[in-house]
Amino acid sequence: MVTALGAVVLDTNCYIRAMRSEPERLQLRQFARIRATRLWVSSIVLAELRGGVRSGDDPERLTRVVFEPWADGTQVAVPGALAWQLAGDAYARLRGHGDRSRMTRAFAFDVLLAATCAEQELTLVTHNVRDMGRIAEVIPFRFVPPYPGLN
Repeated sequence: MVTALGAVVLDTNCYIRAMRSEPERLQLRQFARIRATRLWVSSIVLAELRGGVRSGDDPERLTRVVFEPWADGTQVAVPGALAWQLAGDAYARLRGHGDRSRMTRAFAFDVLLAATCAEQELTLVTHNVRDMGRIAEVIPFRFVPPYPGLN
């Protein structure tokens, strides 16, 4: 149920899919309208999206799809000291328990995003439920697949 989610933040993959697919873009916008007063944007996600723009990409589309909808008063989730500590501890534990080849920079960002959600009591909306499930074993945070309450 949508009202039970509390404040939410969208993962990078939600925005990427919205930039590449009109149906995904419509779902994201519909979800944002429903959740507008409780939707946060993550500084980590913003950095990942900016960093992922390549010379052949359309930076105007990134601005239109990602940044403009949140320009008017959307709260920005920025990791605090506790999130950094949680992320560092979790990354070390995960690295010690698993396949080190999966410990990529993107995975480190996922860990920091999860820690930020835990710190600020935000629910993460993500297509990446497998990795988030791994992270949730060491960081207690809430995540759901897109877009709860629309189906």
